[in-house]
Amino acid sequence: MPHDLMDSNHRLDVVVGCPLVLSQLPMGPCLVLDADPQSFDRLSSTTTGDEHPWPLTFQQCVLAENDGDEVVWNTFNDERFNGPNEIDVLKTYGVNLTQLNSQICRGRSLSSILATSPSLRESGATFRLHFRQGDPVSSLKGSGLWLNRCSQITLRAQRFFQTDRSKCADYLSIHGFHQSDDDPSVWIPAVREISLTHWSSLNDQIAALFNPDAYRRLRSDLQHFTDLELYQHWLSEPDATGLAASMSRMSNELIAKASLPIQFSDLNDAAPIMEVLISLFPYEFYRSLRSDLKHLTNRELLSHYWEFGRFEGVTLSEQSMQAHQQSLVEAKLKAFSARIEELEGLLASVRAHQKDALFQLIHNKEMAGRDR
Repeated sequence: MPHDLMDSNHRLDVVVGCPLVLSQLPMGPCLVLDADPQSFDRLSSTTTGDEHPWPLTFQQCVLAENDGDEVVWNTFNDERFNGPNEIDVLKTYGVNLTQLNSQICRGRSLSSILATSPSLRESGATFRLHFRQGDPVSSLKGSGLWLNRCSQITLRAQRFFQTDRSKCADYLSIHGFHQSDDDPSVWIPAVREISLTHWSSLNDQIAALFNPDAYRRLRSDLQHFTDLELYQHWLSEPDATGLAASMSRMSNELIAKASLPIQFSDLNDAAPIMEVLISLFPYEFYRSLRSDLKHLTNRELLSHYWEFGRFEGVTLSEQSMQAHQQSLVEAKLKAFSARIEELEGLLASVRAHQKDALFQLIHNKEMAGRDR
């Protein structure tokens, strides 16, 4: 059948319900999920590995829509009907069964199981889903966004149950799947035809929203990817929409961080902006305005202005410095004028004293001449 051919992105077949023999498993790596841990043991003991030479993993679990949901699990003499269906419901389909046991199990979502699968870690890897057991509707709901990576769904367990088959059909139709023309139990994703022009325009619009720096921060394991590889990785992720929202928040954080004032403590003397500040900062002018900072070094003075002075109304504009210099000149001129006046007064005093002394000397000499 064409659906059994593995496409280039196919990595895993997920089989819900252990088959009777290995030959019933799909070709290729398989993950088998079954509520009964003994099912896989029986399968392994009755067949040889040659019948399925590919990697095979088994997990004992009951699938549910959410992790931890309580699921009533009924077992019957025919294992194919084990699951949440009550025996009275099954008998309406003409099935002759005997119930063996009933217990409450804690369910697991298919999404949480697939998220831990190494086979699906590669970007764009797809899987095929085969239901042979349980409630496929709840299981499909529990797959979440991983359903976007599913390339085929087979509903073998529901060949008897028209009601459940109808519910599955409704759910899958809503999520973009349609029945195969070859097998009505097989559902495949619908493919929409998009014109090359429309796709090119759409791709450009999507690419414009992509922020590689933000995406690298969200996915630190992809640091070695190019921007184009990151873009392709994002588009192939099951939760591309959720990642887009996270990427948008990260972009806003990066923009907000870039717009924050530069922290002076983060700069060293070798930083270009610091070299400019050191060479241009008017240290003596700032000291003249803040006499309480005269004990600081130039580097400390610059740091003080950045952290405090610029928020305290101190302006270092050219006009302010010119006005300050002018006031200094005027103050010095006044001081010089006062000093000159003081010196002139002192000189006048000295001259007057010298004149009096000269007159006294002349008088003394005249008196001495008369006495002779």
